[in-house]
Amino acid sequence: MATVGLRVVVAGWVVAATVAASCSPGEGPESILRCVTIMNGHAEEFGGAVSCSDSSPALDGCVFASNRAIIGGAAGLWNSSSVLTNCEFLGNVVGTPEQWGPTGGAIWIFESDPTFTGCTFSGNSAADAG
Repeated sequence: MATVGLRVVVAGWVVAATVAASCSPGEGPESILRCVTIMNGHAEEFGGAVSCSDSSPALDGCVFASNRAIIGGAAGLWNSSSVLTNCEFLGNVVGTPEQWGPTGGAIWIFESDPTFTGCTFSGNSAADAG
């Protein structure tokens, strides 16, 4: 089965303790987030668009734009070996304009070993690292 020209867009939300895509512990590469655009998200913890804790899903052809979180503006990877292919991370930030967060403008990576292939990072911001 081939899917041509299909893209899902999730835009503009604010959440207290969750994100648009949150992976359950134990999920592996058979869990795939493909051709999804997540933009203008805001999480009060890590990963303004996607959060992977104790899980390693595949992200393929996704766009993460203008997302914001305390750490990891677009994504938070904690104990994750996720594979990211042809994803774009554009203009994601940590913190708020009044108080920038410390790390991971695009992605916060902690105790993880992700693989990036063909990904683009542009205009992401953090006070310290990332």
